[in-house]
Amino acid sequence: MVKGCSNNCCWGAANESRCALLTYGIIIGIGVFLLLIIAILLAVALTAIREGTKPYLKEIMTQYPHLDENNTNRTTVENIQTHLECCGWEKGPQDWSQFDQFKSKLPKSCCKDLADVCTADTNSYTEACTEKVLNALNLIFGIVLVLVFSLLLIEFLLTCFACCLACAVGNNSGRVLSHVQYHKAAA
Repeated sequence: MVKGCSNNCCWGAANESRCALLTYGIIIGIGVFLLLIIAILLAVALTAIREGTKPYLKEIMTQYPHLDENNTNRTTVENIQTHLECCGWEKGPQDWSQFDQFKSKLPKSCCKDLADVCTADTNSYTEACTEKVLNALNLIFGIVLVLVFSLLLIEFLLTCFACCLACAVGNNSGRVLSHVQYHKAAA
């Protein structure tokens, strides 16, 4: 579809077809409108995801001590703590002290060195995971929104150029390029 639309624009420019250029401009204009809707939905989704992340993280992290080794939520908690270099959900390593099995040592995923045993005071990550997860989400959504708005700008400019070229074709009795070629031949 994109190739066909682009070919239509190239053909329209080469043959000075006002109809082909306007068709291209309209199709790209529709694309601009759709991308704008996507950008707005992404911004709204980010807010909803941010609000849902905090309770979800707290829930799966408080379930952690009661889950078996192969449970998906347990693996998720371990991956979050290991890869984001964080521990706990709200206050940091102190969050784990409410569970008997973690009073003397933290989960291995909280340890800076996975081979060692760590406590809240030694060799553990000190930051809570909720803010780190939210920052990672902001980064990802930020990159996606920048890409969407970049495409939006490019498509908007393409729409403007196609419409300007179509107007130029219409105002010069159908021959924009012949006028340029005439001046080159006269020189």
